[in-house]
Amino acid sequence: METRYGLQPTLNVRIEESVVMFLRICGHNEVQRDVGLRFGRTQETVNRKFFEVLRATEQELRQIPEKLQMDRRYWPYFSVFVGAIDEVHNVLESTR
Repeated sequence: METRYGLQPTLNVRIEESVVMFLRICGHNEVQRDVGLRFGRTQETVNRKFFEVLRATEQELRQIPEKLQMDRRYWPYFSVFVGAIDEVHNVLESTR
């Protein structure tokens, strides 16, 4: 993650922890407050690390394999995901 996406560790949060917090929020639908409690981090830290990982991997997340796009069984789920990523991107752009 450091060499490919440019993520940097901080004094208190390793890259691996940042990625795991990101995955818990995205993959397990946990709210940032609960992730902060689980990892002993403030909500501000969890929020900052979530957006650092999202910004670093955003282009990769947008690249959906053609096989998934063409398969009617999977595309409805991924099309919603792309829309969610686009909306987060719009929020990121408006805060810069």
